[in-house]
Amino acid sequence: MKYILPLTINNRRTNYLDLKGRFSESNESFIIELPLENNAFTLFSIDKSKLMQTLVTNESDVLLANLQLNVSFDATIPQLHIHLSTSSKPAAFQANTDEEDDWKNPTKPQPTLVQTTFQQNSYLLGDIEFSVIDNANDFKIIGHYIDHIPEEPIQQDYINCHFSYESNGKTYQNRLHFHLAHASCFHHFGLDFGSEASQLKVSNYQYINRRYTKKSPSKSLFKLVKDFKGLTEDDQNFIQFEKNTDFIKSIFFLKKKLHDFHERKDRFIKNEDELKFLVQKNELNSNLTNNFHQLSNLKLAHKHGDILKFMDFQSILNDKVRSLSLDDLKNQAYSTILKSFIEATLHNVLDDESENTFIRFTVLVPNIYSIHEVANTKEVINEIFKDLQQHAYAHKIKAWEVVTISESDAAFLGYFSKGLNEISANKYYIIVDCGKGTTDFSIIQTGSNNSRKIKSLYRNGFAGAGNLISYAFFESILHFILKNSLNPAATKAFFLESLEKAEKGQMNQLFEKIESLKFQYSKRSPENQEAVERAWNAAAQSGDVNLRTFANNEFTATIANLNLLLQKVDGFYDWGGYVENACEVITSNIVENMKGVVTNIEKGIDCEGILLTGRGFLFAPLLEKLKEKMTKDLGFSSNLIKMPTEASQLKAICLDGIFASGYIVHPELVGFPIQISTRKQEKAPTPTKAKMPAFFDFLLRLSNMHDNYDESKNSYRINDLDSLKFLIGNTLYTVADTNFHDKKWLETPPDLIFTKEGFYVRNISKSNQIKGYSGLEQNSEIDTVTLQYLIPSLFPAKIDIEYIQSLKGNQPPPDDNLLNLISLLPD
Repeated sequence: MKYILPLTINNRRTNYLDLKGRFSESNESFIIELPLENNAFTLFSIDKSKLMQTLVTNESDVLLANLQLNVSFDATIPQLHIHLSTSSKPAAFQANTDEEDDWKNPTKPQPTLVQTTFQQNSYLLGDIEFSVIDNANDFKIIGHYIDHIPEEPIQQDYINCHFSYESNGKTYQNRLHFHLAHASCFHHFGLDFGSEASQLKVSNYQYINRRYTKKSPSKSLFKLVKDFKGLTEDDQNFIQFEKNTDFIKSIFFLKKKLHDFHERKDRFIKNEDELKFLVQKNELNSNLTNNFHQLSNLKLAHKHGDILKFMDFQSILNDKVRSLSLDDLKNQAYSTILKSFIEATLHNVLDDESENTFIRFTVLVPNIYSIHEVANTKEVINEIFKDLQQHAYAHKIKAWEVVTISESDAAFLGYFSKGLNEISANKYYIIVDCGKGTTDFSIIQTGSNNSRKIKSLYRNGFAGAGNLISYAFFESILHFILKNSLNPAATKAFFLESLEKAEKGQMNQLFEKIESLKFQYSKRSPENQEAVERAWNAAAQSGDVNLRTFANNEFTATIANLNLLLQKVDGFYDWGGYVENACEVITSNIVENMKGVVTNIEKGIDCEGILLTGRGFLFAPLLEKLKEKMTKDLGFSSNLIKMPTEASQLKAICLDGIFASGYIVHPELVGFPIQISTRKQEKAPTPTKAKMPAFFDFLLRLSNMHDNYDESKNSYRINDLDSLKFLIGNTLYTVADTNFHDKKWLETPPDLIFTKEGFYVRNISKSNQIKGYSGLEQNSEIDTVTLQYLIPSLFPAKIDIEYIQSLKGNQPPPDDNLLNLISLLPD
């Protein structure tokens, strides 16, 4: 039972604050970057045009314009108390039609004290004066320096805000903490923990000529980690090194036997040598394979426990041995990797004299993440900083704030912060970020008069991007070898026996060759099949061994020999059409996801740009196919499709978006909900492509679903009561309470609202009172099918022969649960 108070924190992020009857001590903290000029800064603001929604039965949502907000101050804590109460005389809400006066326009002055209409109170806290601004449109607490801007950190550098609301004799409340960071002790870290590679950027201030100047340099994460680990070998020796970038490749190895470790108590892998971040090429041998597992992409696979159980581990504690799987260790492995990145950065950024540092840590998250997965990411990072504050960086870290942001939203902000594209008012933009593991997309609309006032119309994504294409090359090579073999049965038996057990060094070598062939294929015109096959058969020779015969006996049938032969070949042909199918899957998924949303965008608001980011688009056939579908299927001009001219910017641009100022982001909500209709089809669908996983036939029909979640109103009206299933990101959900399936119980169509604890469906009476509500529970109907494209995206760290189509010969029968689900979709 709670009320949800919508706030804007520091003019930069949305926060839906839960006001509950029981006071919670786990309060959120925010880092307020104090201005360099004597301008006002906003602690928080409340838009009075919004509703304070409720999950209290027999209560109603409250228009914030109809509430009185009274403020008191306790200097001893220090704490501002904001008390919300029902006004005896409702305020007349005045819509703000002049968006040019909005704070987001940097050409306009910051809020000043003369703007107040109804209420103004001022409170002193050390060097800062806080003032209450209460007018017809909004309520805000602003602060400014009393006198000059101090050159040193201020002494009283934090303030609490306690919010309370009374209704029918009950009090609902919560509290937020605000830390006031002087320029000399403020640091902003931005992390992109990528499927293929990770990158990091730091923003802080340097004191030059008696002035603080902001710097936002990219940091070579590889060199930071290498320096922190005390390694001196040449960069080129490490498999995690990527030439001409600031990235560190996301290749990690976890020891199979962990000593002094308890999976239920320990948050991190204790022993430094048991989780390898940096591995030299000469270490890729049987010793590494026998003693370590190469970690699958935890960013993708963390919620699929079954596909993590193929890795067997042991924990050894006081002579007791416990058998574990990666599913048991995923949080500790993920936490230890992130902690290493953060600690390496702190080691570089903070010196011996640093103390009382304030850190804002922003991390990119894929749009396939659920609310709970976003919350878990934040919890992991909070635990890391808590551990560092208590141990290695005691007295150096005073406070921190963790922020998450959608990868595709960050790409949008990066485009305009780098000046790669001009942003226009009253337009919408489509952003597609195709990386190595996931494809994320957003549709963002700009304000009618202020281009910097933005709102997300749609946000979603799926697992399947550049690595899915790499896997398609792998499938195509196997297809050719089997077709070309003198003994197909022996060759197939070799692959079935060897692929899952191959040494990590051999599989990584195979993957590198695939990436090389992929690059060649992307840059060349399509090659003749017969010519490529003749060239491969002629080149792939080592004595009497070749691709047609190497699997015929036990001495030559090795992955090492396969690599030796493949290193000699040049050129590529898409045998079996696997590459074409992978590009079809990715581009169709993007376009079909957007069709319904684009069709229903308000008339008169035109698309001004289709912005592409992510290194997946370095593969030319994928790029060209998406351009073709965007113009043919969605009717867009090809002139709208834009990409950074420099390849390095395709990935780095998302990180640039983290540091863009003047925009409000929604850090907790990533994927938007889509309701799945249940209107019957006359006949079951047929697969779109022979080798396309069945799940994509389900996705290709989502264009018939009309996404109507309004982020600005936090509302999704459910008009179709025959189905209460929702696709959010890559997960299907069902309303938990079966009462919502009883139409007699519902007086009006229910709605779906976002809270920090997840989405809730509400039964609202005709008198606008809440008669009941229910959370959503995960539905497993599509989970088994999503693995058909998720597991290929984990290649080469995980290979499962059950998902190698080229070894099956025939398309596997469709999943019965999925066909049943598809049959419910409209034509």
